[in-house]
Amino acid sequence: MFERKAMKQLEDWKNASNGSSALLIEGARRVGKSTLCDEFAKANYGKNYKIIDFKYASANVAKCFDDVSDLDAFFVSLFLALGIAPLPKGSLLVFDEVQFCVKAREAIKLLVLDGRYHYIETGSLISIKENSKQIQIPSEEERMELFPMDFEEFLWAIGKKAKSDLLREIYLGRRYLLDAPASSSLLADLRLYMAIGGMPQAVSAFVSTNDMSMVERKKREILGLYEEDLAKVDGSYKTNTRAIYDLLPTLMARQSGKTPLNLLGIDPRTSLFHSTKEKASESKIFSLVPRTANFEVGLKSGVDPSAFKVYMNDIGLGLSHYYGLTVADARSFYSKFLSDELRSNEGYLYENLLCQMLRASGHSLYYGYWSENSGTKEKPVLSYYEIDFLFSKYGKVQPIECKSSSTKRANSLTRFKARFSDFSRKPIVVSNKPFQEDESKVNVPFYMAFLL
Repeated sequence: MFERKAMKQLEDWKNASNGSSALLIEGARRVGKSTLCDEFAKANYGKNYKIIDFKYASANVAKCFDDVSDLDAFFVSLFLALGIAPLPKGSLLVFDEVQFCVKAREAIKLLVLDGRYHYIETGSLISIKENSKQIQIPSEEERMELFPMDFEEFLWAIGKKAKSDLLREIYLGRRYLLDAPASSSLLADLRLYMAIGGMPQAVSAFVSTNDMSMVERKKREILGLYEEDLAKVDGSYKTNTRAIYDLLPTLMARQSGKTPLNLLGIDPRTSLFHSTKEKASESKIFSLVPRTANFEVGLKSGVDPSAFKVYMNDIGLGLSHYYGLTVADARSFYSKFLSDELRSNEGYLYENLLCQMLRASGHSLYYGYWSENSGTKEKPVLSYYEIDFLFSKYGKVQPIECKSSSTKRANSLTRFKARFSDFSRKPIVVSNKPFQEDESKVNVPFYMAFLL
């Protein structure tokens, strides 16, 4: 178990709720939901907790939830079926993989009102939504999403917490102290993070073996599960989420996350298109970033439903998928990648990295697109502008440009600032340059982006 920031979220929920609400933890497979719950329970409840994994629970356990009208009788039956002594009041019950027992989720309302125990649920959002169509969703349920480990958590895991502490000090104190060797060292750590990613099993494989072929083996296992999951989703819902997954290497080659609908093969006017987007997003395998053209009232109000960018939920998994890596070629590839010897443009990789960092920080992301007439009414000359990422912060829009190389200009960001300054915050450019702030913009290096 690695130190995770989500532990603080769980502790905040426990202290604020004190049993008055259940917590539903969503997230991709293998992102560490069950392990997080187990460690949280040990740290905060001692021995007074029980994790019920409904994927493997006996039929007798699931049957207990058929009737919760008499809770005294229900708990007697439940603990007998679990083969344990009744837990004292205030203990924690974790309903792991709750999508496999929808009646357990439906019972949450009564269980919370009963006040006997505290409750956490985990599961797949797609299955939870599908299986919950016929039940009343409990209003006593809070939600949180667990993301892959961010760069700061990765530094903690590999024994470099002092570096992350220094980055916080520099960023929050607006200090500019990093010299060239220190910056180079952090960029090397960042590339290692991009290679491994934030899935706990991949990080664990690196920490325990320092062998990138073992890391790749773990990543291939996870990608295999994802491919199976998408096939099941498409089979169940008649969607085409696998087409999005298969398109990602093409987006990498094009160095653009914008999804060409002609290659996706789905008409955006059909229900198939919208249901595919919905299921792809709910899978937590992807991050879908919609396009917006409204920067004044609200980003969501200007969304074009047929235009979106797509990235993998984890940069390490994305790297393996984009380049079609195998375990056999892992050592050779990663040797070149970590030495920055790959000749291909890596703009899409860095966009994926930034998207992951911003999502993990809790931001709902959009990308901006608009046109302006620089000619006359009779002879219009349209100029087109695009902002890589936008999110709302304190009632204003935060524009962010991702610059993987020093040659990429920020014309759109300059124009955005000039036209929409009344509705936006100071622009941020995320690049591999050191941290610096002036009157016009803030330059944040990628290794500090987790602080945004």
